[in-house]
Amino acid sequence: AELGRLEYIVDLVDVNSAVFGQNYVLFITVVFFFMGLLVLSNVGAIKTIFSIERCVDETNALATAGEHSKIQDSIQRSIQSLPESLRATPFAVLIGRLADVLQKASRLESELAVSKATSDLAAQVAHDIRSPLAALGAAAKGLEMPEDQRKLVEGAVSRMQGIADDLLQRYRAPSTAPAPEKTAVYALGGLIEQVLSEKRLQHKDKTGLKIEFNASPVEIKALVKPKELQRLLSNLVNNSVEAFGGPGKIDVSLSALDGKVLIEVKDNGKGIPPEILAKLGQKGETHGKAGGNGLGLYHARTTVEGWGGNFKIESEQGKGTSVLIALPRAETPAGKMAILLDDDMLVHMNWKLAAKAAGVELKAYKTPEELSAGAENLPKNIPIYIDSDLGNNTKGEDIAIELRDKGFTCITMATGHGADKFAHLPWLKVTGKEPPWA
Repeated sequence: AELGRLEYIVDLVDVNSAVFGQNYVLFITVVFFFMGLLVLSNVGAIKTIFSIERCVDETNALATAGEHSKIQDSIQRSIQSLPESLRATPFAVLIGRLADVLQKASRLESELAVSKATSDLAAQVAHDIRSPLAALGAAAKGLEMPEDQRKLVEGAVSRMQGIADDLLQRYRAPSTAPAPEKTAVYALGGLIEQVLSEKRLQHKDKTGLKIEFNASPVEIKALVKPKELQRLLSNLVNNSVEAFGGPGKIDVSLSALDGKVLIEVKDNGKGIPPEILAKLGQKGETHGKAGGNGLGLYHARTTVEGWGGNFKIESEQGKGTSVLIALPRAETPAGKMAILLDDDMLVHMNWKLAAKAAGVELKAYKTPEELSAGAENLPKNIPIYIDSDLGNNTKGEDIAIELRDKGFTCITMATGHGADKFAHLPWLKVTGKEPPWA
């Protein structure tokens, strides 16, 4: 017989509610237990995070205030605030080493700041002393005194100028380092005479040695690098002197023929054997010079050829040797006039002396206003030389831009600064503080 069907319906929501209602204290206790366990197990990490944040904030504040020497102490205090169990961890050790590095960097930065200040001072002194030295050199040339004493004064001034140049080059920042010497048109007579005067003084104790210079009365110019040419001629004269082994005569001549400049250095020494003569001028070939490496003649030949000229050596044993340099001649303009803008009266005096000796009419101005007032009637192609630092925060390059806008085409910065300072003005020429006719 069928007694019927029994069905059970279980509502899980009601069951869960009933269970939670009876055991809610247990559930809450378990949750808080695990949360507490999580916090306790990570308390070191939490302290580390807060310590790092505090360390970063203090470091930034000290760096902003410029108190770099205190950064290491700040980091060490942050490390000491960590739990003892964390102080020896690799992370804490790394932070400590970072503090040492920052301290050394701070000390180096301070030393560099002092070094830069010293460099700036040396460069400024070297820059400022060049004008009075140039004026002193010009004045020495006009002094009436025995030739040996006058040459001694000129040599001392030249040496001081060289020291100033070396200081400028040594203490300039790389970005303002002077550009290599540029090829330009120069009157050669004065350059050669200066070298020979130095050589006569250098070898004055050599009995029976004569060094003579024969130059054309007409001014002769060529496209050269003046210091390179003087170095080249100095080496050639030294070669002749060292090859003599006794008394001798060196004749240096300057002339022009068929559009060429001819410079000859001739001696009456022992001469050079033909088999060696054919090799001279090549790298590594030398003759008659103890310890020579042949680089002097090789450099002379390659330099002259780089200027578009020819370099030739002729010699006959028992009679002597002749070195002939031929360069393209640069034409001399008919009218010679120039403008100088500089606030230093010593520079004015130096340039006026050099201009007078070279037959150049020089108009010298001290302020841009004076130049502007006198520029109206000047030819637009007149050479204008401007100092970069004109006082009262006036920059010569700004005046150069104004003059160019007015149509002037031959503008040169006569300054102790390197050419790269004016690289943004490609049309602007740059030269030193010495007169271009010296």
